[in-house]
Amino acid sequence: MPEIKKRYEEFHNKGFEIIGISIDQDKTALDRYLQENPLSWIMLHDPKQILFKQCYGNGVPHYILLDRNGKVIMLHAYGELLKTKLMDLLTK
Repeated sequence: MPEIKKRYEEFHNKGFEIIGISIDQDKTALDRYLQENPLSWIMLHDPKQILFKQCYGNGVPHYILLDRNGKVIMLHAYGELLKTKLMDLLTK
């Protein structure tokens, strides 16, 4: 999470957006976590894992990079590869 927050702060003003999907069963626990650890992006709650499974989810956390048109650019998007890809996509 610290790295994703860093990328969000670094690239958000260039058009990078994050949508988080929580698969926690307990909505109260999720709400409590988000109160204690505020995030700057949208968080959805998917306790039945419907979205998660449709988005190629096979582990948590799972990151997918989409372009502005919703096309999947990269699965498992994190680390330096994510930074490099964001720099490439957002400076065109």
